[in-house]
Amino acid sequence: MAFILQEPYFPDDAPDFLSRQTGVKVYKVAPSCADVGANSYFAHFDELVNKLSSSGGR
Repeated sequence: MAFILQEPYFPDDAPDFLSRQTGVKVYKVAPSCADVGANSYFAHFDELVNKLSSSGGR
C-alpha cells in the first residue's frame, strides 16, 4: 500500500504532482490531535488508520 500524507496547511502543488506522476493517492491528515491526553492520542491514530483504509484519498 503506497500513499502520500499531506498536512492540511501546506499547498497541494507538490503532493498533486507526485500523485499524478506515480498514481499514488494523497491523504490530508492532521499532524497532531486537538486534545491532550492518552485517549485523544489513540483516537487520533484510529482516525488516521480509518482514513487510510478507506478507498477515498483526499
